[in-house]
Parts: sequence; C-alpha cells; structure tokens
Amino acid sequence: MGIERAVLDSVFGGKAWRSSSDALFEATGLAMTVMDSTACSVVHSTIHCTYCQLTAAGRTSAPGACFDDPPRLSEEGVTLTSCRAGLPCHLVPIVIDGSVSATLFVGGYVSSTRDRKRLFERLLAKCVPESQARLAVREIPVMTRREIDGLVKLARVAATEILESARRHRRLAMRIQELEVFAAAGREFIEQRGMGPDLLEAVLERGMAIIKADSGSLMLVRPGTDLLEVVSPRGDAVRGARGETIRVGEGIAGRVAATGRSVLITGPADPMIEHSVYPDRGISTSISVPLVHADAIIGVMNLNSSDLGNVLRGEDLLQVEQYARFAASVIASERAYETTARWTYELVQLGGIANTLGASADIDEVMCLASSLLEKAFDFEIAGLVLTGWGRDHATVVLGRDSSSSDIDAVLAEATGRDTAREPFDPIRLVTHRGALVGDGGGVDWNVATSELVTNDSAVAVGCVFIAARGDEHFDADDRRLLD
Repeated sequence: MGIERAVLDSVFGGKAWRSSSDALFEATGLAMTVMDSTACSVVHSTIHCTYCQLTAAGRTSAPGACFDDPPRLSEEGVTLTSCRAGLPCHLVPIVIDGSVSATLFVGGYVSSTRDRKRLFERLLAKCVPESQARLAVREIPVMTRREIDGLVKLARVAATEILESARRHRRLAMRIQELEVFAAAGREFIEQRGMGPDLLEAVLERGMAIIKADSGSLMLVRPGTDLLEVVSPRGDAVRGARGETIRVGEGIAGRVAATGRSVLITGPADPMIEHSVYPDRGISTSISVPLVHADAIIGVMNLNSSDLGNVLRGEDLLQVEQYARFAASVIASERAYETTARWTYELVQLGGIANTLGASADIDEVMCLASSLLEKAFDFEIAGLVLTGWGRDHATVVLGRDSSSSDIDAVLAEATGRDTAREPFDPIRLVTHRGALVGDGGGVDWNVATSELVTNDSAVAVGCVFIAARGDEHFDADDRRLLD
C-alpha cells in the first residue's frame, strides 16, 4: 500500500528535506524534485538553475514542473530521460513496502563541455542575450556517469529513509489513538452493561468517531435467519432506518456479511454509492466492515461521511476493522450474558411461579400471576393473556407504555386472528403499572409474538399469551422460546 499524498506533502515539504535538497543544489548544482508515484505532479521542488528558468520562460506548465508531458517510467529501476529544458535527468522510484510511493527527480547537469556549447547555442536561438546565456550554461555542472550515479543513489537512500521514518511515526500515532479509543470504549461499555439500545449506540458512536463520520448504522444478523437488521442508526443520512432488514448477500452491507471482507467507497461518483440504501442523502464516502466473533459474522458496521474533504484511506479502514473486532466481542459477550441471565431466570423464577400457578385453582388469580410474569420477563409495549375456554371469553392486557384502545384492539386482533370489532372480548382487564390508557392512537404496525394456551393433553386450545411492540422493534428467538 502506497503512502498518501498528504504524508508526502508533509514529509518533503518539511524543513529537514528542504535543507538537504537545497544543500545538494548549492554544493553540486543538481536539482532534486519529489513527484508523485506516476511523476505527474510535483510534491516538492528545489531551486532550479538559471538555464532551466530561461528555457521555461513563456511555457504554460505548472510551476516547478520538470516535464511538459508526464514521462514514461521504466517498470524496473531508474528511468533515464531528458527534462523540458533538454538536460539529462534520472527518475528514481521510492519504494515503501513493495509499492512505489513517490518518484525522485535528479537532474540539471551535463556530461561534457560540448553539451554546454550546445545549450549555449539553444539559448541564443531563443533570443537570450549572449552574456546572460554564457552565465547560465556555466552554472550547469559537468559530471561523469559514476559521479551522478553515486549522488542519485545517495538521494534515493535519503528519501526512502525519511519516508520510512514518517511511516513508523504515523503508525505509532495511529496505534496510540487506537489504544485510546479502545480504552475509552471499554470503560463506556462496562458502564452500559446489558444488551440494550444504549450499548449499541455507544458501539456505533465510537466507530463513527474514529473516521469523523457524520452518519452510520449498526446491523446485526437475526439469530436463526439470513437477515441483517438495523439495530442502531445515527445521522440524517440513515434517519428512519431502524428495524430495516436486508438479506445477507444483498446490497453493500449484505455482501460484506456474505464475504467477510470490508468495503471502502470513496467519492460521490462511485457506482456502489448509487446502489446504497440512501443514494440521495449526500453520502460521499463510506466504510462497511463485518462484525466477526469466533469466526462467525454477527453483523456489519456502516460508517458514512458527507464531507468531500474527509478522504478515507487504507489506514482508516484497518483501524475501523480493528475496532469492529473489538466491538463484535463486546456484543457477543453481552448476548451470552443476556442468554445466561434468561436461562437463570427460567430455572429459578419460572420454577417458583409454576409451583404457585399449579397450587391455585382460581383462574382469575392465575391470570393475574401470569400477567405479572410477563412484566418481569419481557420488554414490550402491549402484552397479555386471552382466555377462550372453560366458558370464558376475556382478555388481560398489560400496558408497557401509554397506548390507546385502538392499539389494544389491533394487537388483540393480530394475536388471536379474531375480528375484535365484531367479536369484542368481554371483559378486558387492563394492567397499567407501566403505561396508561390514552385517547389517541391507531395506524401503527405491530410486531406480535404469541403462544397458545392448551390443556394438559395438548388437545384443546383455551387461549393464548402474547407480547407486542411497534414495527421498528422485534422479538428474537430467545423471546419466543421464553414465551412458549
């Protein structure tokens, strides 16, 4: 992986390199210019000789440019060519980690005094005054092939070492930043104990902070399915995304979950952006990384930026991947903790309640105990029990938050498959410890989980027990197993 342009500008525009290259020019007359890996643009240029300035007068090339057109670089080693002033020059690739990161131009010399005469005549042909032309060509050093090869090698070693040093310092700075992020995230996650929305939001916010993202989403695989569900969206670009699902293999996030490979998208013109969930919301740069724990993909983290100036690099992707592995471990640990807590609850609490229910012969008391159990075991908005056997046809409804009569009717209809407008339950007993009955409501899509109540021989259904939440919340396999 090459070194980014911002690093090149910082290194070769710095005082240390400028002092070295200027000293070489003063001592030998050689000019050194650092260009990008393709030798198409100048990163840093030393002072050029008078001859170069005279021949370049009136040209439209960029200041400091050594060529009118980009040169053709040799695939291996040093390229020997001529600059736009007609002087021989060497183009040296600066290789870091097996990749060309920059190109070093060394030139501004001649091999013999005969070459000086040819250059003098060239200046006269350009109507340069004779005295000025003589002075200009005298400044051009005469060097043997051995001398120039030695100086080129020296310059190459110096440029490589300064880039290597900059890379080491950058990696160290990134590692320190990474440790700071992980330490802060660890403290926050410990405080957010429990697999709730606060923890998931904290995981996403810390990820967004790494690359200064202004939007993002955390998607988890629903247990037992091939669905990725948005469990925590943040930012205008993904507003309203909570609860949305895609199948593994579909879309950008789905492909990340299917392959286990991260995706870095840069630039608003990238065709992958056009196929994202929200192509019209100004996302210009995006990173999608898998959440992997114990060799299993449990979700995907998507981080987006609408700032065209926020250019993400390979190093940013590596840092986000490191964080994603840490975040996946946290989420998996919290899931395991939650599952263990539920099993403990089932073994200890449900056993005691079962004994109480078994000892009671009063149906109303059983319904009251069962509704109390629902409040303790689940997070819901509306829950309850419906009894349609033994000569009864009534419902006990527990409100987990403020709800209206139309909300209750909609949930009962969904849970029982019954037209409650034509066949209402009578009576309906309301439990309002956590929520109250309000006037407005209706028009809400409900997610309802139900389990039938059957007699001991499992031959006759006498009702059902249910839990319900609004459309952007879902019950997982553990919820349904505990309900059964």
